[in-house]
Amino acid sequence: MTALSEPLVRRAPDAPSAGLRVDDLHVAISRGHSIIDAVTGVTFDLERGETLGIVGESGSGKSLTLRAAMGALPRGAEISGGDILVDGDVMKPDQRRPHVAMIFQDPLGALNPTRRVGRQIMDAALSREGVTKKQAAERALQLLKDVGISDAARRMRMWPHELSGGLRQRIMIAMALATDPEVLLCDEPTTALDVTVQDQILGLLDQIRRERNVALVFVTHDLAVVANLCQRIAVMYAGEIVEVGPAAEVLTSPKHPYTRALLDASITAEVRPFRPIPGLPPDPTTFTDTCRFAARCGFATDSCRTVPTTLGVGAHVSNCIRESELALETEGVAA
Repeated sequence: MTALSEPLVRRAPDAPSAGLRVDDLHVAISRGHSIIDAVTGVTFDLERGETLGIVGESGSGKSLTLRAAMGALPRGAEISGGDILVDGDVMKPDQRRPHVAMIFQDPLGALNPTRRVGRQIMDAALSREGVTKKQAAERALQLLKDVGISDAARRMRMWPHELSGGLRQRIMIAMALATDPEVLLCDEPTTALDVTVQDQILGLLDQIRRERNVALVFVTHDLAVVANLCQRIAVMYAGEIVEVGPAAEVLTSPKHPYTRALLDASITAEVRPFRPIPGLPPDPTTFTDTCRFAARCGFATDSCRTVPTTLGVGAHVSNCIRESELALETEGVAA
């Protein structure tokens, strides 16, 4: 894999290291005449050059958390509490994040079907102050080469629908890089791709993190992906983080029963029988401050349904009130 080109706009050598902190985030959704707290109390941070994986079942609040961090929540959703800090500066809910870019799950839906892909990359580059149209065009061409697209000059003139899913996702990555981000948010960017293309995209994202010292947040439901890509993992369930820690520790010595259940549901039959998680996640209208996994948990006691949970403080913590009593060992996910 060839080295990436240099950013178009360089930060001063003495500029502070960019980072992202999500502090006690709450996201509310309007449903009819009701307001539902879909994400509650989410806190995490990461520095440049680090990758944080956020995992959990569909509906756990992963994508809403990422969109809140980007300032791109869907209609009807809003930040109802907490702060998003970029470079130490608190962002207003609708404020543009100048050093943050996002790669979406569905590139065809995210790309403008009425504009050629090269022009869309140029538009992203032009969003940076002081960039000329000529510089943006040169930058777009170079970025197409950087992300592994052959015959870049011809591809620049193509429309989104003329490209394969893998090429469209590379276009999205090029658009993100065109803004010279220091934080890159990835919302399941490989879900719709075949295994070979998925591996190529993951390799490209990791190269971007290493060579550009970018802070990377990767949302997925695939534990094998985070095992290979991420240094730290945050596990989300029912709108909150239930466990966070170094990837190797979370995957081999989980502290929360939900994390173990995810691992058991992902391990192949050659390792042990497949064990799906029983039941369904709770509806957000029923969220409480006690354990939200208790109804599906084989370790739950009456205390789990009555004692409020709190995510601990430390390198590897969970919000399970029985954490110290449970030996939650598992083979994890093979790298």
